[in-house]
Amino acid sequence: MSVKIDAKIIGIKAPIVVKTTNKNMRLVVKANKALANASDPVEKTDLQTLGALEDAITVPYECIVNILKLTKTQANKLDELEFDEVIEFTGRISNAILNNEDDDGKAIDTADSKK
Repeated sequence: MSVKIDAKIIGIKAPIVVKTTNKNMRLVVKANKALANASDPVEKTDLQTLGALEDAITVPYECIVNILKLTKTQANKLDELEFDEVIEFTGRISNAILNNEDDDGKAIDTADSKK
């Protein structure tokens, strides 16, 4: 199956069609895991906290670049977004891939996606 992702936030006008492959699912789960680890209330050393923060910044960025197959210019636009914007964009992509619905929340018709 495939889902459509609205990537206007990085200057891409047309929705990007993304397959819901195991690879893409692993990437969004990895990004979600990095974000969860950074917000985990368990006591961490300063070094662990910094490592978790670095992962929370880097892993979602890499997830988006790989899933959307961004060019260097598009990846640079993504890198110039604010942290919260990247996290929100990651969440939209994650939701679309894991729930098999387009970025606009419409469920994918599996019969249509096989054509």
